[in-house]
Amino acid sequence: MAEVVDLVALGDRIAAAILVIAICSLLIRDLATGIVSLTVQSALLVAIGVAAALHGGAWHAWMAAAITFAVKVVVIPLVLRAALGRVRLKREVHGVMPDRYLLVLAIGLAVIAYRAAGPLAPAAPTATGHQLPIAISLMLMGLLTMVARRKVISQVIGLVTLENGIYLAALALSDGLPLGIELAVAFDVLVGAILMAILAGQIHQSFETIDADRLSALRDRSPRNSRWL
Repeated sequence: MAEVVDLVALGDRIAAAILVIAICSLLIRDLATGIVSLTVQSALLVAIGVAAALHGGAWHAWMAAAITFAVKVVVIPLVLRAALGRVRLKREVHGVMPDRYLLVLAIGLAVIAYRAAGPLAPAAPTATGHQLPIAISLMLMGLLTMVARRKVISQVIGLVTLENGIYLAALALSDGLPLGIELAVAFDVLVGAILMAILAGQIHQSFETIDADRLSALRDRSPRNSRWL
């Protein structure tokens, strides 16, 4: 019993640390630092998965933790670093809103997640009432990153953060997703990250930018310019 309590307390602390890292990542302008932040966040998520596997002892829980480690701690950061090496501007210059407003919005979304998920009791024996709100907050941080940041690499970071929230919610609600679903989700995220990283390099070679707003402006101007081609 004491071992379960220790695992629960450890899981809560790690989940809280993941949320703090995700919120701080919203304020990071340097893309290389953002990739490091995502790697640390994913590694902490693997630690929660390992804690759940230690308690339950199910082989699929260990497999899910191993897949998460391989995809999110090793492969995706390497892919993002390779993509970053092909672009010239390696930081976010202009955001959708000032950082102080972004921080207030992120904290507000976390509070809303706690209020909304509070009545939902977790089903997993290694989870408490804190992990599910943190998981929902993490999903919202991922969405906010994808909306607030303009670089394609930053939006991949937001996508992976969103999926990290889904994985944490699965751990809180049912002691983990079935292995088949976890494999499918991890594969989708991996393929999406690789494709976006490859496209980021190709787009930068063609337009010398990976800023989504500037690319949208180029798209909007193209019909008018086509008259002169």
